[in-house]
Amino acid sequence: RGPYYKESSLGPLLLNPPDIEIKINSLGYRSNEFSMAYATKNYLFSGCSFTWGAGLPEGTYWATRVNKSLKKNKIFNLSLVGQSITSIVSNVYRYIRAYGPPEAIFILLPGLPRHEHVHISDDGLLNKKFAINTFSMLEHFKANNLIKNKKEFDFLSDVFYPKDHLLYQAVNQMKVLEEYLEMKGIPFLWSTWDIEFIPMLENFNVLNNYFKMP
Repeated sequence: RGPYYKESSLGPLLLNPPDIEIKINSLGYRSNEFSMAYATKNYLFSGCSFTWGAGLPEGTYWATRVNKSLKKNKIFNLSLVGQSITSIVSNVYRYIRAYGPPEAIFILLPGLPRHEHVHISDDGLLNKKFAINTFSMLEHFKANNLIKNKKEFDFLSDVFYPKDHLLYQAVNQMKVLEEYLEMKGIPFLWSTWDIEFIPMLENFNVLNNYFKMP
C-alpha cells in the first residue's frame, strides 16, 4: 500500500503514478557522474529502491536530503532498485577501488529474502543487456508449475536459502565492510528498513556502525 494504491469494489487497484523526471548517469545509476576528482570531497550512498528514490522526484528522497543537509552539491548514489545486500557491499568496494575513498558512507539495507540470484536480461529502452536480481530461483519453479503447493515452496525455500545462513552471510559481510572502512579511515553509518531484519540484528554486539531505524 502506497500513494498509488487504493481499495475499490473490484479489489485493490494500482494507479498510474505522475510523471517524474529521473536523472541517470552514464553507468546507469541515479547519481552525478562518478569522478576521482570529486569522490574524496563528497559522501557515498547505497541501498535498494528506498535509497534510489523510487516514486520520488529529484532532490526529495532520503539520500539527497541528507546530502543537502551536509552542504554537498553533488550526489553519489550506488543504489539500484531490487538490489541485494551482497550487491550493495560489493559495489562499495568497487567504487572505492575505482574512484577513491568518499568523505563518509551511508547505507540502508533491504531484508534477507532478497537473494543474490542474477540473470541477464534485455532492456528495450536502453537497448542493452543488464544483470538483475530475481527474488530467487524459486520464482522460476513457481512460474513453470514445478511447485505444487505452499508446503513444497516453503520446504524448498529452507533448502536453498536457510535463514540462518542468509543472516550469517549478511552480518559477516557488514562486519568485514565496517572493519575495512575503519582501516581506510572512512566514517560509516548503516541501517535497514526491513522490520523482520531489525530484531535479528539486535542479537549481535559486534556491529559498530549499525543504528536502529526509529
